[in-house]
Amino acid sequence: MLKSTSIALVFAATGAVAQGFEGAQVELIYHDFEANYTATRLEGGLNYGITDRIGVQLDLGVFSYDNNPLTDTSTYGLHIYYDVTDAVAVGAFYTTTEFGGGSSEEYVGLEAAYGNGPLYLQGYAAQVLYEGSDSGNTAAGLGFEYDLQTISSVGDFALTGNVSKFMRSGGTDDTIAELGVRYSMANGFYAGLEVGRVTESGSSADQMAFTLGYEFGNGTRFDQRSYQSIWNAY
Repeated sequence: MLKSTSIALVFAATGAVAQGFEGAQVELIYHDFEANYTATRLEGGLNYGITDRIGVQLDLGVFSYDNNPLTDTSTYGLHIYYDVTDAVAVGAFYTTTEFGGGSSEEYVGLEAAYGNGPLYLQGYAAQVLYEGSDSGNTAAGLGFEYDLQTISSVGDFALTGNVSKFMRSGGTDDTIAELGVRYSMANGFYAGLEVGRVTESGSSADQMAFTLGYEFGNGTRFDQRSYQSIWNAY
């Protein structure tokens, strides 16, 4: 996702560029869960402009619980988006997560982003597929980033947060809500800390995630929409 002292200016810049490379990012995320297990994610994305208003984003990622190869997953994603204005983008996405046991879970949906001044918002709605077949389950979420005033000459702080809801066809809903802070440096490096709670089938668990990342150019337009990214490795 875009991370900048002036998020709206970066959003406008990505909407105004000609065809070609727009930006990329890579992240290493470490998760610690109340349920006494840990997880690690390594993921990245790349944005490429097809025209001055139409672009694509490619996502890749790998994931492991407690360094256990039986729980390793790999993710692949594609976004196609259109810059309606310099502040608004809409798009569609497809992501697949391949689990270590040979199964897969796919998310297919629509998304939108808005950037103005210090505020950046993005949301999505998706159909969930298992092994390519409609599961009857859906997911939706909303994320935000609010850039705080610059407190030093080498970087800036932003508040971050997101909420996602997983709606099962049987009537049971799961929810994850997170709030965090991110520090970004002018050279492209950034670090973030998020705390959150997952509510699943009437029970809940707390979790924490620490992120180290680097942005090339303008970064990526949208967050990844894989199973591990949406549920923050829960």
